[in-house]
Amino acid sequence: MKQVNRGREPWSKEAVWRKLNAFCNVTSIQKYLNRKDKNEKDIMFAVKTARSFLLKDNDDLATTLIENYYGCFWIISAIVMMKNETITLKEISNASSGGHGLTLDYKNAADEPLKWTIFIQQNGFMGLILKNTPFKHDLDKVCLPSGIGKKQIESDYNKYKGFGFGIDDLISRIPELEWHYELLTGKPCPIACVHPGSLGLMHASKLASIDYLKEVFPHIRNVQIDEKHSDRQSYNSYKIEICVDDKIADAQQIPIFYSSLLTEANTIAKLDKPLDDYLLWNVLICYAWSIIARYTPHYLQRIESGDLSDWKPFLDEYSWFTKILMSTACLNNLTASEWRFSPPALFGG
Repeated sequence: MKQVNRGREPWSKEAVWRKLNAFCNVTSIQKYLNRKDKNEKDIMFAVKTARSFLLKDNDDLATTLIENYYGCFWIISAIVMMKNETITLKEISNASSGGHGLTLDYKNAADEPLKWTIFIQQNGFMGLILKNTPFKHDLDKVCLPSGIGKKQIESDYNKYKGFGFGIDDLISRIPELEWHYELLTGKPCPIACVHPGSLGLMHASKLASIDYLKEVFPHIRNVQIDEKHSDRQSYNSYKIEICVDDKIADAQQIPIFYSSLLTEANTIAKLDKPLDDYLLWNVLICYAWSIIARYTPHYLQRIESGDLSDWKPFLDEYSWFTKILMSTACLNNLTASEWRFSPPALFGG
């Protein structure tokens, strides 16, 4: 099915679910996926269950963080079943019975959430997701060695740390949260707005030095401040050349290109491991915070009213964003469309 752009309307979880609710029945799913008697009932169940976690509002931080993860769990399950008709809830249940396939280590940096690390295991729910379309990845490059679990990580952390994904690396790559990230950390995000062309323009945070840009976007060389276009409040402009295989290339060679009406950024620096999918990044992030919500109430107390309270605005914004992002991704995958939801302010709200 050819992917098409759809008209815009205010970007809220209610707007997204007004569309997704049309697929809380088997007949509509069969029509859009052009299949019959495969896994349509399982997809419907996953979508409806995701709705129960992502649509409602909750003022309690702990509940919200847990709901975020399980909403992601069901959205990702639905997307995988949409893309692969042989995957059913039974396969997902069998995999999940072995665990989530994720481990959070926070004990080695107890008071510094930015240094917490998330590990992916080759079994469990996450292992199943990574093995199936549309998330095909080299497990050996993104997962812990087979058989390594939480106890081994805790007993020999330095040996296995390199297999993990840092909280900082993940949350800094969410362009819509750039302002909150910079407020929280005082650091630039590894993102930018790049204009195509052999000698292109890049708009990046004023916090980002030229050396920093060269580090996070290794394809860039000959970076120069562009005084003519550097009159933005939060961004500097740079003249850049893109070099691929020692040849000057088009700016579109810089990964990862991104599109959102909530941010100017269209480029995100790659991670040091080949897991370049923003939906999976959010699953990892949401899992990490759900662990904190379930098992470490002392952290929640410190976030609500203690020495980690600078995280509260970030987590509030992230929760709002996640509930809409994951639902929109489900809608886009189900309808082979690119729904262009926008902030209410664009409609005079």
